[in-house]
Amino acid sequence: MIGTVLTGLQIINSIDQYKSAKDAAEQAKKAGEENAQLAVLEGEERVRRYQASQNRLRGQMVVNYAKSGVVLQGTPLEVMAEAANEADREVAFMREQTARTARARQLGANAQADSLKSEGRGLLISGIGKAVIMARGAEANYKIAEDLRHEYPDMSVPAIAAMLNDRLRKEVYGD
Repeated sequence: MIGTVLTGLQIINSIDQYKSAKDAAEQAKKAGEENAQLAVLEGEERVRRYQASQNRLRGQMVVNYAKSGVVLQGTPLEVMAEAANEADREVAFMREQTARTARARQLGANAQADSLKSEGRGLLISGIGKAVIMARGAEANYKIAEDLRHEYPDMSVPAIAAMLNDRLRKEVYGD
């Protein structure tokens, strides 16, 4: 009777561990999504600030050229165009870097979530397996205890079975 209750409790514990691992996996996945969104927001803010600084720089170049009396044709205009092209390439690079960072964060979180789910399934299977071993072992140990009664004349059959079950528990659970 006690063995059946303990087996039931072991199975319930295994199910709880599985549910906890599954919940942790969902939280890891959600955290990954939020980290990816944060990476996008951070990246877009970097791009916005960079573009604003480039716009200020181009404005300053126009003002400096105008103050010095240089006409915005030919070489000065080419210099400004090249600076604008370089800024555009930098913005494209920043956006690509942001997208890759977001994908990497999401993939990392998904991998962690998959690992947690797998661990939870392993705990469930292992826990149920151990509970079945204990249940079958307890049943067998009671029958063996009857045969061993002559080896332990000062012990009752339930006491011998309890001793055998304790040994089995230590072997199964490594206690």
